[in-house]
Amino acid sequence: MRERSTILWKACPSLLLVLLLTLTVAPPLQAQSRPNAFPYTDLSILDLATVLLPAAQRDTPFGGPATSLKDPYTPTALECSINVACSEGDDWSDETNAIVKISNGCTGVLVNNTREDEMPYVLTVHHCGQPSVGETVDWVFAFNYQSPSCADPAEAPEPQTIQGAIVVAARPGPDDFVLLQLSEGIPASFGVAHAGWSIENTLPSSGVVIGHPKQDLKKITIDDDPLTEVSAYWVAAFDHGTVEVGSSGAPLFNEQHQVIGLVRSALSIDHNACSGPDGDDNKATILFPKLSTIWNSGSPGERLSDFLDPDNTGATQLAPLTGTGQLLPVELVSFEAMLDGDAVLLRWQTASETNNAGFEIQSRNSTRAQATDDSKFEIRNFDWDVLAFVEGHGTTELPQAYHYRIENLEPGRHVFRLKQIDFDGTFEYHPEVEVTVEMIERFVVEPVYPNPFNPLAQFRFAVQRSQQVRVDLYDVLGRQVRVLYEGTPQAGQMQTVPIDGSNLSSGMYLVRVAGQSFVKTQTVTLLK
Repeated sequence: MRERSTILWKACPSLLLVLLLTLTVAPPLQAQSRPNAFPYTDLSILDLATVLLPAAQRDTPFGGPATSLKDPYTPTALECSINVACSEGDDWSDETNAIVKISNGCTGVLVNNTREDEMPYVLTVHHCGQPSVGETVDWVFAFNYQSPSCADPAEAPEPQTIQGAIVVAARPGPDDFVLLQLSEGIPASFGVAHAGWSIENTLPSSGVVIGHPKQDLKKITIDDDPLTEVSAYWVAAFDHGTVEVGSSGAPLFNEQHQVIGLVRSALSIDHNACSGPDGDDNKATILFPKLSTIWNSGSPGERLSDFLDPDNTGATQLAPLTGTGQLLPVELVSFEAMLDGDAVLLRWQTASETNNAGFEIQSRNSTRAQATDDSKFEIRNFDWDVLAFVEGHGTTELPQAYHYRIENLEPGRHVFRLKQIDFDGTFEYHPEVEVTVEMIERFVVEPVYPNPFNPLAQFRFAVQRSQQVRVDLYDVLGRQVRVLYEGTPQAGQMQTVPIDGSNLSSGMYLVRVAGQSFVKTQTVTLLK
């Protein structure tokens, strides 16, 4: 046990909070300029993701040094970092199995939820990549990148990986986090666990961090002493092991092996040496946003509780879920789309199935309609739409064939995919197929919707061949009110035209769509 070198945060936590708030609201800084940007030395807050890592190292797979994960293995963390296979990690095997290295340069943790349905949720910090809710990221999530023994291996181990995830919840700022749902279920061969958690504010008697400092092998870091707290943060001064660049997002576990926070920033740290009193740590005093702080505050998309307690049970703590990971449920051998006029026939075949509940058919029209001005109109939602669900055959070693027909597709490019769902809710997306529906008519002009409207409406049109098109709005006396659209749309692509009546009087108006080979007029009514 070592004497803590940072005294100010213990003696005057209120002063520390003032400094933290002062630093938190400062203008955003570029990563390479941060270390010298703050006027404080003993209380400088340094993001632990990519601040000190050269660009040549950040841009390589897994966010680590520009070396292969194959022979030979080259350590990147400080020499006093502790492999999880050492005796210090003997009691933390389940928690170790929940840790994942992310190719954005940070660490994450696979977390349990109150349904205990093995949903592949990975929790990390937002400032690593800064994704938005609903965004799909192509990051690589590497499980089991660790030494099989306490000593460093001669050859770099091969991690087990999954690529891709969707952001289900996120919050930027000093208590930032992001919750990701992996793009597929985790195979049983990975041997993962889903970490338990606690949102109770009981002061921990000790603390443990498991992560990938400098994107190295999985390491364990230990604080033997009771933690302290400052407002929304836990504070730990570690006695054994290291917290380094790449540790951002690594979970903080209490003595009950529950996640209670995430590595966010440092009050003091030695990035270059094992300079602790006994030479077995790097004098890291770390701030962790409390899990309780990010649990239920903010709007939808900013709350962990919506996903880790989806049924609103009110649970304040949850045990880990161990021995998890899914058998690969379906071996898909083909998936094709056959166009028939304005209809498409989807056909797919499986070689075998395990616990297959069925397939969700999803689609999206990839034609991106453009707004013609700076109106308030949100033109379209390009998320995947669910068309249907086709039941699977459960468990079978026999080949199975499926088909589904979709009628009356609008002109343009359409993309389809299958979401295979297991009986326990685990799912996997399969590769996409696409078709392009050609126009049969010379032009199509859809009715204005809504009609009557107040103050916003819209309609869509398409032309069989590319040509100059102009859309005008007239009053009932035939006077032009404004030009709604003027341009040359692509052939066969639906074009959305917004109508904003915010500055117009109530009454009837005419919408005239004129191309080189057609004219179409329709009436709309504005009611205020």
